[in-house]
Amino acid sequence: MFDDLVRQGWEVKEGNRDKLVPVEADGFGPCGDGRKPKDTQIKLRAPKILGGVLGKAALGSGKAAAQTIGEYDIRLACRDIKAAGFTPSVHGDTKHGKKGCGFGRLWSEGKLDNVPRLNVSLERVSEIVNEEGGQYIELDGEHEEQRVMVNFIPDMTLEPDGSCFIIDAWAADKFGINQERLLQNAVEVVVKLNGPKVIELIR
Repeated sequence: MFDDLVRQGWEVKEGNRDKLVPVEADGFGPCGDGRKPKDTQIKLRAPKILGGVLGKAALGSGKAAAQTIGEYDIRLACRDIKAAGFTPSVHGDTKHGKKGCGFGRLWSEGKLDNVPRLNVSLERVSEIVNEEGGQYIELDGEHEEQRVMVNFIPDMTLEPDGSCFIIDAWAADKFGINQERLLQNAVEVVVKLNGPKVIELIR
């Protein structure tokens, strides 16, 4: 798919592994958003996909044929993430509240292609995540990402530093998501957020 992106005007190049860190058991990974948490004590060292719990619920195996995603599906996504060894989480931000996650906002407004309709409010999603032992995390600042980092190195991730969106492509299998579908969705989200059309591949 990366050759197709080049033909569509994307810059695709090799990234380096210098800033990779090991994922942490019970770590948080609310999204592939590049911004840091408002609470500086929170370390985001779980594998990252856009949307976090929402991404898992939207893209997980068997969801392509579903018509809607409701509360029970969000709970199942949380439990699957916990079973994989991580803490389910979603995020908002200091300016937009629960709609501060671009994936979540686009999905809730029906603006994402090839996913079921979200039939639960983002406010209720954050409540369910907390009920399932997860956490809602508030991110700080505006989007200033300059590239999308796609990491294929198993059990490693990047910590957000404001400079890039982060997609741990290796985690697709762990979360029961088709990897190509995960990456296609990530590209769609970044485009619809008017994000950078630059991808760096870590492999």
